[in-house]
Amino acid sequence: MAELDSTRAQAIDPEVQADLVRLLQIRGPLGVLNVADIIVPVVSLGNVVTPDINIRPPVFRSTTIFSEGLISAPLGTAVLADTQSLPSGTYDVILQGTINDAAATNRGMNLQHRNAGNTANLMSISILMDLNGAFNSLINFTFSYELALNERLRLTSIIAGSAGSRYSAIIFARIR
Repeated sequence: MAELDSTRAQAIDPEVQADLVRLLQIRGPLGVLNVADIIVPVVSLGNVVTPDINIRPPVFRSTTIFSEGLISAPLGTAVLADTQSLPSGTYDVILQGTINDAAATNRGMNLQHRNAGNTANLMSISILMDLNGAFNSLINFTFSYELALNERLRLTSIIAGSAGSRYSAIIFARIR
């Protein structure tokens, strides 16, 4: 139990002590409360105003949206969307794609990170869209990705589409 000490900062007002004990939920015997000899103002926004957190998605424009449009019965590894050569930087990326194919077995898209000469994949991820023979499949991914000068992202078909099938893919890519 702390005793009165004129050389230390202490809370000696009984009402302040009672408020602190209640606020801090202190149990057991208690004497004078020693406090720091500095005052740090603190405001809890929850007590002043209701917090309003607004996460804004990146803003895209026509020059940051890439697609080859609607492709009927694409050949195997057909390019569905290609960003072309991009400046170096970190990009906010959204991928969207859809396949409308009655023979949907093993259908999907490859996301490829291509080198500056567009001659090789630096990374490739297969996105299978086979939903047990479902007629329509959709992808929608959001991520950030870093590219070097003149590298690109593209979406390609994994295998050829069946007769009458339709494929569509869009890459939204915006530098931060």
